[in-house]
Amino acid sequence: DRDTDTVIITGGEYTLSQVSRYNMEGFVSKLPDLLTGRSSHACGSFKRTDGTLVLLVAGGWDDDYNYLQSTETLDIGQHGTWQLVSPLPWAVCGARAVTLDNNLFFTGGADDSYVSKADILQF
Repeated sequence: DRDTDTVIITGGEYTLSQVSRYNMEGFVSKLPDLLTGRSSHACGSFKRTDGTLVLLVAGGWDDDYNYLQSTETLDIGQHGTWQLVSPLPWAVCGARAVTLDNNLFFTGGADDSYVSKADILQF
């Protein structure tokens, strides 16, 4: 988060649904848990027209290693709860997200048949 000089970590192998904020000094705060715990997912952010920072997580796998198609968003300024939004066109693990000029792009990863994905999606 450029406004607060912090990094936000979502999910992970041992912390599937946890979301935490860190700065150079260490742990800062816990944010609301993901609706679906996940690892090997893509995470990115963008700002709404009102300036609210929005986190988006997509894909990955759950605690049973099922590949996920779900996508969730969290409005950081409101510290509400994660919301399910439109799912990905396919279940994918290992994808990446990047923000360029406030446009969030999602690419890469592999589906549950281990077929690599070359598509680029824009949120």
